[in-house]
Amino acid sequence: ALLFDKDRREAARLLYSWCRHCDDAVDQAPSKEAALRALEDLRTQTRAAFRGERVVDPAFVAFRELCRRYR
Repeated sequence: ALLFDKDRREAARLLYSWCRHCDDAVDQAPSKEAALRALEDLRTQTRAAFRGERVVDPAFVAFRELCRRYR
């Protein structure tokens, strides 16, 4: 990240936060079924954020902004 300018360094941090959020949502699920439900919810929210639709979770708000800014 030290090789990036300030804006891209912040974007990389936000992207990593989204990745961690998604990974944790599945890894911390109490069962395989809950993990599959979490994965489907993550897919739905990611698609919505990618399309620029309204999302509430801060990880997906940041992801939406990254998609808008960097396409």
